[in-house]
Amino acid sequence: MTTPHHQYGLSLIELMIALAIGVVFTLGLTEVFGNHNQSARMQQAVSAVQERGRFALQLFQQELMLADYTGCAPDGLSTLNNLTATTITGLAGQEGGAIAADSINISYADPNSQSFIATGQLQPGHNFNTGDTIVHSDCLAGDIFTINGPINNNIITLPAEVNAGRTTQLATPYQLITNQYTIAPGINGQNSLFRNGLELIPGIDFLQVLYGVDPQGANAPTAYVTANNVPDMNDVISIRIGFIASSDEDNIGQNNAALTVLSHNFNPPDNRLRRVFSLTTRIRNR
Repeated sequence: MTTPHHQYGLSLIELMIALAIGVVFTLGLTEVFGNHNQSARMQQAVSAVQERGRFALQLFQQELMLADYTGCAPDGLSTLNNLTATTITGLAGQEGGAIAADSINISYADPNSQSFIATGQLQPGHNFNTGDTIVHSDCLAGDIFTINGPINNNIITLPAEVNAGRTTQLATPYQLITNQYTIAPGINGQNSLFRNGLELIPGIDFLQVLYGVDPQGANAPTAYVTANNVPDMNDVISIRIGFIASSDEDNIGQNNAALTVLSHNFNPPDNRLRRVFSLTTRIRNR
């Protein structure tokens, strides 16, 4: 009589089958994790692009709404004593060419800095400093000057070239703001939107600006042209701005196909996710 033999452990075939099932299961988990990670990266990139694009659009819209604002003084102010021999205008632009970004200067009197003047003194709580450029206007005329002396007891010291003997009653001083918007490499090496040399919005590239000119005074632009084709910036009544917003991470987009911004082609140097944004707005103060 023979005793039954009990087998312990797995056979080689059973072990190979178990390993194969484990490998397939591991590969499946890796695929799911990889897809989830890529989806999360894509979602984060889309959110960053949309946030940057909306922020830049709102910024340009607000700035252009204030362009050429001089209080309630009428348009077409004449320069009585312009020592710098420059024209006071709310807009100025520099054309970047076919493959480079444009830049734009927007000037206006800051409505948040106003304080009423009485007998030559400012009310307490003003925010003017020595060296600030001020727009001093009422509903009939306006003066632009720079504070060149110390401000003591809320008194503004006017430069010598400002005509004396005129009343300052019922006039309002504003700080003159000039913001220059350009595109340049940011702190992380990616192109960003700069304002007056300070990085403002990362991931903004290829700024393009077109100017709607109305030389006939018909209250409607006859054409949208580049800065170097504007005969007189005072004839500009609307602005068309386009730019590209991009993500921080590379290798998000499927390819680096060329993008078009206001009829200008942009060839991406990498595979970041990108989207074109554009805005057309009227210059309200003209």
